[in-house]
Amino acid sequence: TVEPPLMYGWIRDISRAKASKLVLHADQDPNNVDSNVKEVVPSRNGDPVGKDFPEWIKENSKTTETLIIGGGVAGTATAFSLAQKGINSI
Repeated sequence: TVEPPLMYGWIRDISRAKASKLVLHADQDPNNVDSNVKEVVPSRNGDPVGKDFPEWIKENSKTTETLIIGGGVAGTATAFSLAQKGINSI
């Protein structure tokens, strides 16, 4: 099962990329959008849209030695202390 925030992030990235590509193909002219949609929207043939999702998860995931929950006084002090010792944290 995929966490909804991860799925939404992936969809947002795909949408951003398609919108940018459409603007480029339309030469930043709104009158050219309709004639250039076919350049941005993939055909139904070929790989499914979700094929790249596992790779996107790997690229957008972070690993750490320590995860600090909270950014108050205690969380900030903990992060600072760990950083002084060269320990990565998120």
